[in-house]
Amino acid sequence: MIKNNCINNILSIETTSNICGVSIVSDNKVLYENNQDNGLNHSITLFNNINEALKKSKLDMKDISIIKVSNGPGSFTGIRIGIATAIGLSKPYNTLIEYVDTLDTLATNVYRFIYKETNNNEKDTNKNNHYILSMIDARVDRVYISLYNGYTKEKISKDSIITINELCDKLNSYFIDKSFMFLLVGSGAVNYKSYFKSKLKINYKIIYKFSDLSSSSLAYTKGIISKVPFTNYMMASKAERDRIANL
Repeated sequence: MIKNNCINNILSIETTSNICGVSIVSDNKVLYENNQDNGLNHSITLFNNINEALKKSKLDMKDISIIKVSNGPGSFTGIRIGIATAIGLSKPYNTLIEYVDTLDTLATNVYRFIYKETNNNEKDTNKNNHYILSMIDARVDRVYISLYNGYTKEKISKDSIITINELCDKLNSYFIDKSFMFLLVGSGAVNYKSYFKSKLKINYKIIYKFSDLSSSSLAYTKGIISKVPFTNYMMASKAERDRIANL
């Protein structure tokens, strides 16, 4: 049950990549945000970041109405650290936890900062031809992807994992019409930019500035409220994959 005295206070935790992000959003206003890129040292930096967020926002955990946490896809260890932290913080005050898809958060980055003004441009007759492709580097020439309508914000595909070569082939086959425009966002877009430049034949732009995961964008992204841990690993950990390969 949401607490009456803090109905709009959201604590967001992002740990699915090198970014260790924490934000507090209240009444649709960002009170605090810190997205640190210190490598995968989240177990060391996360609690200090959360404590600093609460201190700077002049709040305690009892004032937080809901904790939003990224549940993947992304770093296997990072996902577990973020979710375990959210669960631990929720226990004393029965705080709700909302699990948010990492690819959805990347799309929200674009909605918040790229389409903020153009979304209301009624003169644009090709709104339905604008797409956002969220991409997270899954390594070994693979990416996690999901596709969104850039203006309606509708998610029009399920999360999936695909090789870069297969992705380019599909995009070139289905979207060769030059009236379509794709905004590519996320680590997958940035890390494979050279490959896309040589292989992609569609109209596209890579959104470099907002390709890092943002904990405040997580706060503005709809997830799933659950009383049990809800993960979106999509792929087993490297240790598990190695174990299976050696059977």
